[in-house]
Amino acid sequence: MAVIGSKDSLNRDPAKMPRFNADFQSVGVWANNAFRAYGTYYYNTNTLTAFTDTNSVANTHRTIYSVSGKGGSLIYAFGGAAPNGTANLVTTFIVTVDGVATTVTLAPAAGSYYIRGYLGLPSAIILGQTLADGVVTHPPQSAIDAGTSSAPVGNPDNMTVDYSGSSGNYPKQLWPNVNAPLVNPAACVRFENSLTITVASSVATTHADSRQAGCLVRLDS
Repeated sequence: MAVIGSKDSLNRDPAKMPRFNADFQSVGVWANNAFRAYGTYYYNTNTLTAFTDTNSVANTHRTIYSVSGKGGSLIYAFGGAAPNGTANLVTTFIVTVDGVATTVTLAPAAGSYYIRGYLGLPSAIILGQTLADGVVTHPPQSAIDAGTSSAPVGNPDNMTVDYSGSSGNYPKQLWPNVNAPLVNPAACVRFENSLTITVASSVATTHADSRQAGCLVRLDS
């Protein structure tokens, strides 16, 4: 684990970022009057800074994003989702901040329904999929169960929150936008000159809607 010194209170250590596992359909953004976690409303460069849309090989890192000569903040990143029925998915990120690489390995996921690993803190937990549902939001630190058939939210290694217990119409994790570093800088990672993000999953990820890996980054300019 890299510990990068600083003269301010900004987080420069990727190992301190929030991390969690969840069904890929439960983590996304609000677009076109509904919650979107995949498809063209999510996998695009207006929503994400960068994403890769290729099949992955088990335990082989894919580069999501790389920039040099610029400063900014990493807000969140995600890997490819495991095939349905795959238990114990392990997602590993290597985040290189100003030349110092840090490996962040999530705890094995408890669930087995298209689970994906994430770095970053959602802005809210939402109940309801469309405006007609009467959407209700809760703070992201709320211990709300992932679904009707799962155990309560787990925390298997005292670091990785696990929402992967089930699928269906259940609470969703809503991502923040690029203003997140201005509101909650401690949940992001600050870099001054360069950032590279790679991610690997313990199983191959090939599903057309969930093999993608991506991130959101705010650059200073």
